Amino acid sequence: MRILELELNNVKSYEHARISFTEGVNAIVGQNGAGKSTLIEAVGYALFDALPYTALEFVREGARSGSVAVTLLSRLDERPYRVERRFGGSTLYGVHDVELGQKLCEGKADVLAFVRRHLRVDLSVDLARLFTNALGVAQGTLTTAFAETPSNRKGIFDALLQVDDYNLAAERLREPWRRVEEQLKELALDLAVLETRLEKLSELEQSLARRSLELAQLHQLQSTQERALQANQVRLQQLELHKRAVDGWRAQAGRQEEMVRGLSVQSERDRQACVEAEAAVAMVAANRTGHDAYVAAQAAQEELQARQQARNMLVKRQASLEKEIALAAARCQQLEQERADALAAEAVVGELASAVQRQESLERTAALLERTENRLTELERRQGLLADSQRQQGIRHGAVAQRYQEALAVEAQMAAVAERERVLRGSQEQLRERVVRQQTVLAEVERQLVALAGIEAPLCPLCEQPLSTAHRSDVRARSLERQSALSLAAEQDRVALAEQEQLLVAAGQERQRLEAVWRRLPRLAEVVAAEQAVAECSREVAELAAERQQLAGEVAGLAEVRAALAALDDPRTRRMLAAQKAARRAALDQELFAAVDRLGTVRAQLQVLGIELEAAGDLDLAQQQNALALRQHAAAYQAVLSYYQLAERRGERCKIAEQSLEMLRQAERDLAASRLSFDEALALFDQSSYQQVQTEERALRQQLGSLSASLSLLTRAQAEEEARVNSLRAEQVRRGELVSERSRLTRQKEALEAVRTTIKQAGPHVTRALVQRVSEGAAVIFGELMGDHRRILGWGTDYGITLTTDGVERSFRQLSGGEQMSAALAVRLALVREMSTLTIAFFDEPTANLDSVRREALAQQILSVRGFTQLFVISHDDTFEEATQNLVRLVRQGNRTLVVDP
Repeated sequence: MRILELELNNVKSYEHARISFTEGVNAIVGQNGAGKSTLIEAVGYALFDALPYTALEFVREGARSGSVAVTLLSRLDERPYRVERRFGGSTLYGVHDVELGQKLCEGKADVLAFVRRHLRVDLSVDLARLFTNALGVAQGTLTTAFAETPSNRKGIFDALLQVDDYNLAAERLREPWRRVEEQLKELALDLAVLETRLEKLSELEQSLARRSLELAQLHQLQSTQERALQANQVRLQQLELHKRAVDGWRAQAGRQEEMVRGLSVQSERDRQACVEAEAAVAMVAANRTGHDAYVAAQAAQEELQARQQARNMLVKRQASLEKEIALAAARCQQLEQERADALAAEAVVGELASAVQRQESLERTAALLERTENRLTELERRQGLLADSQRQQGIRHGAVAQRYQEALAVEAQMAAVAERERVLRGSQEQLRERVVRQQTVLAEVERQLVALAGIEAPLCPLCEQPLSTAHRSDVRARSLERQSALSLAAEQDRVALAEQEQLLVAAGQERQRLEAVWRRLPRLAEVVAAEQAVAECSREVAELAAERQQLAGEVAGLAEVRAALAALDDPRTRRMLAAQKAARRAALDQELFAAVDRLGTVRAQLQVLGIELEAAGDLDLAQQQNALALRQHAAAYQAVLSYYQLAERRGERCKIAEQSLEMLRQAERDLAASRLSFDEALALFDQSSYQQVQTEERALRQQLGSLSASLSLLTRAQAEEEARVNSLRAEQVRRGELVSERSRLTRQKEALEAVRTTIKQAGPHVTRALVQRVSEGAAVIFGELMGDHRRILGWGTDYGITLTTDGVERSFRQLSGGEQMSAALAVRLALVREMSTLTIAFFDEPTANLDSVRREALAQQILSVRGFTQLFVISHDDTFEEATQNLVRLVRQGNRTLVVDP
């Protein structure tokens, strides 16, 4: 695989960036905090689902969502694909074919499966762990894991190498084995229950035959009763037809009687409404003259109100003009005074010019001296703080140096305990292997004994050649003797293993105690840092004292300058105020002219308004006379309004009264006809015959109901017995199936046990082989990095790194900084090669904490690593710039990272 392009949108400090990569070395350079490591994190998140924090923390501050897109060239088919992942507000995760422009898959599971296939990474390898612990190790942690204690290293690399997968697989098979065991127990119980139930099958089949005969007899009797009931129902239907006719005429006569009573009431109500309408017509005619006079007075009232409103507006306008005249006169006086002040200010401006120049010169001198005085005060404060810090740093340095000596002693003890553990593990591993070999030989001996015991013909169980009886006894005796010796040796080795385990547990507890003490003690870097802090404080104190002495002489004349400024009494401000007044003189002249003109205009408008008000003097008398006319005719007006609508409906109401009377007469005629039809129908109906037929029908129905109940009970009982018989017959079939299932489960249980044993025994051997292959690959890469293949790098089963030079073995802690970095790089690159076919590698600040000579040397070694088509190197200096095939330079501006041309 090769990464072609990386695109970021709203990712941490990146607002938008698109970066292209090439084969060979891609150097990513920039100052600390520029966002270099973010590029590796983005690749890990998009392709390996690895992110050291939450996706929300990956989003740029102020944005709601972000996205990462990686364009890669697949080794599987040599085609470009784009993997895009969004986070924050959206969770889109998909793969696109760049050449075809089509989406190939979407969703986390499908995308990671696609990436795994095209990266050619085995299904058993955890992508996130592969990236975090081998491919894209975070800045500053490249060597951290190898400097940890063995137990901590185990926690890191066991998960990466799937060391526990074999034990986990064997343990997972325990649950299916238990389920099979439980199923066998349940089958035994089910078979026992079925045998008990099947004992009643013959008895139930005989009872079912007797019940079928009884049901046939009852069905015959039921048919006879149903025919008698049908004949009775024909006679009853004829009688019910006559009865319904009688009931219908009786009901119709009752309804018509009720209708006649209702129409009588309605006819009287409609007649009264007609009388009321005729009275309303007379009332309207009597009050028509007064009503018309009132309407005329209302029209006059509206006209007078309009005139009143116009007069009110004139009065308001008169008051407004009088107020405006008073304000205009006052404004003219004010403007004349301001104009005189402006003329006086023009003279003051010329008088203060020389004093202002003197003031500005003194202020510049005072500002310079005040800044010097502030600097001197700040230096005095800082000198006091540094003196306190110097004392505290001295005390801290002494304490750190003392505790560092304790740390060195604890490290020596830890190394001794680790060596003891290593020796114990080696001895324990040898004992385990010997026990396994003994068990294998013992099994073979036992097989021979079984073969000898079962042989009827005298044949050798090994070479299958004829045996004499004596020779056969001799072979069997030797096998028994060998079996006894092997059993005794195996038991002794198991006892020795238990003793070794106890010693190993004790050593582990001692190591953990020492590690806990060691983690609380300081490192050499802390001692050096404390020394540097003391020296830095001393240097800064001396520099501040010299600077204070120089500044003290410069601020001596500040008091004289301040006194001279006070004596001037701020002429610049006085001149500025005077200039502002003088500048307004021309504007005041124009404003005064306009104010005088406006005053004359308003006075003329007031005179015209007075003439208009005199013309509206007779309005009050006219309003009084019209109000009197409204009061005189109000009663006639209200009477017409009250009775007018009723008078208008006189013809309609009288017509309705005539129609109601006609409907009443027709209803009385219909009632007489209905009573006559009822009498005729009653004469044709025989009540006694009707009652007799009803009694016979009820008796027949009761008999049929009793028969139906009996039939229902017998049918239900028969169905239940048939169901039980069918159920038992089905259980006969199920018994045979359960017997077959029991045989199958027994075979499955035996197979699961055999598989569990095989997997558990294979796990340690596979792990040792994998670690050995990684160790061999790391040794080759380390030789390339160091340019020296005489030094042998080893990576043990405790995941510790050792370096053997001329027969002398050193642990990882005993290596130099450059050796540690090269060794860690070699092991992690070997892990990448062993667990995948990837030919890319990421190096995040690999030369950090090295001096310039070692940094240049390690950089050249990294660039010389073979077998990788694409390297990504992050650096905050120019170490890798000269040898790179592609340079990516990052610059941080405020809260944004920009990609700039190299």
